[in-house]
Amino acid sequence: MRAVFTTILFVWLAAVFLFIISQLFPLTNENEGEGWPFALFVFLIFVSTLCLKLRAWKNDK
Repeated sequence: MRAVFTTILFVWLAAVFLFIISQLFPLTNENEGEGWPFALFVFLIFVSTLCLKLRAWKNDK
């Protein structure tokens, strides 16, 4: 269980880091690249939650 917590913590920290970097250095001009950092942040949260659910499901079998 400790490995799962560490993995999810790492994914959250990576998401926050990417969000901060994307705000400091946008990929394109402000009008075109406005929504991608939030979408990436939500996607990483979704993936980390999915990994946790799959691991819990695997342990229940």
